[in-house]
Amino acid sequence: MKTIILASGENDKLYPFGGSLPKPMIKCGNKPLMAHYLKWLKEVAVGNVSVVVDEGETSLEKRFQDGKEHGCKIEYLHQPKEKRGIGQALALERDFIGEGNSFMLIYGDTIFEGNIFRTALESYYSTHEATALIAHSRSSLQYGNIYIDGNMCITKLVEKPESGQWGNYVLAGVFVLPSHFFDVLEECGCDMEQALQSFIASHRLQAALWDGAWSDIIYPWDMLNANALVMNQWEGSYIHSGAQIAQNVCIDGGVYIDDGAIVSSGTIVHGPAYIGKNCYIGNNCLIRKQTCLSE
Repeated sequence: MKTIILASGENDKLYPFGGSLPKPMIKCGNKPLMAHYLKWLKEVAVGNVSVVVDEGETSLEKRFQDGKEHGCKIEYLHQPKEKRGIGQALALERDFIGEGNSFMLIYGDTIFEGNIFRTALESYYSTHEATALIAHSRSSLQYGNIYIDGNMCITKLVEKPESGQWGNYVLAGVFVLPSHFFDVLEECGCDMEQALQSFIASHRLQAALWDGAWSDIIYPWDMLNANALVMNQWEGSYIHSGAQIAQNVCIDGGVYIDDGAIVSSGTIVHGPAYIGKNCYIGNNCLIRKQTCLSE
């Protein structure tokens, strides 16, 4: 199954993280979001990926190139500045998907506790219905709220809920859709919200519940949740042979210490934690859980 990753759009609310980088280049657990996506896609044998980036954006392509090192094939499409929006980005992918095929759609600004793509595909192949991943949220006000019937079919979408309209579930940013969704999108003027509303009214959109943790990355403080979510999955520890660790350093839990890092005596490191390349940790420091020090 072909997969589309939407990586275009403004990133200004995340300042000072990322700058002009697309969100899938933002690091969680010292790896870009895109690296986590490609790892999970490889696990479910999805190997044909197209990424929509902003016009003139090259950082993703430079970092991930054609995808060969990640077990997949990646191509890149550039979204013109005059055609902003999720729907306009998705519309660019019609030729890539072709007629009569279903595809997976991923919003490239969300991180998950585990392989949500497996959940999406398992649901789709068990029902052969268009599928949207849904999840619980700490704040339903920020997201598109959805309502489902007793058969887990989505009956209503409230994109900008007001008081009294809040539902129990929100869209998690992962879909499996048929190629004729592009017809609906075109009829709605490439407005993604209207296209989803129209599709729900005229077709069946199955909900698949993601019951693991997840984090939508919009603001700088979301990086704390996202980083912790990724690092809490680490098992074991790794210390690069080029790292210098003093004898009386206490390491507790899963810790990754990279090449050239220096950890001085008396330091306590509570994992999960990452100490990047050439970092210097002075004497008697306390490195708390879920700390990630970049190189």
